[in-house]
Amino acid sequence: MSSVEDEGYLFFRQKTRTLALTTLPGQRSDVRLLAKQELFGSAAIIDGVVFVASFGFDHVWPHEQEIVAQQLTPFSLDSLRDYNAFKELDYFAETCQWIAEKRLVSQPHSWPRWLLVIVNKADLFWSQLDDARAYYTPGSGSAFDEVAQQLRGQLGTLWPLVYEVVPSAAVSTDYVFSPHRGDLRATSQLQHWACRASIRSLGGTLEGLSG
Repeated sequence: MSSVEDEGYLFFRQKTRTLALTTLPGQRSDVRLLAKQELFGSAAIIDGVVFVASFGFDHVWPHEQEIVAQQLTPFSLDSLRDYNAFKELDYFAETCQWIAEKRLVSQPHSWPRWLLVIVNKADLFWSQLDDARAYYTPGSGSAFDEVAQQLRGQLGTLWPLVYEVVPSAAVSTDYVFSPHRGDLRATSQLQHWACRASIRSLGGTLEGLSG
């Protein structure tokens, strides 16, 4: 978790607005639990929640690579992506539960108004963009979308939650998973200028949500 609020700047057409961002640890830990209790408790005010997905290209930390590799049958990039996607869905369901609990324990002015899913690393699955849309797009009926729609149903129409999904690629870089069983790799399919364009598109979405 970031030790202090991250310095995030969103440039609007007419003015500059400063956003206070806090990044929670990706791995379950005591630090993650404490951050959850602070941000999703009764006191903190949250404008919105950003969940970063990766369509199966999640980073596997070096100390976990051997454990993960032993669970892959067969040992292939598709198996690894399926494994990562299952974990991602579990974390997304947990995040949605936090939002639902926030509405129960705090006053309306502190409730998050929007949930943005950034499907990062689009440069790695650009040729499968239609498949990614079918999995993440609101209303698609996928396992991922079912979790989001269940949350929106829980919250009801009195205080509706805006839910959006945006593909993105922060940088053009290859994906490498290197346990002792061998290397699994995916090559970036976008040039740097295309990644920069995706970040500009993401900025426009954040402007619309936060304006």
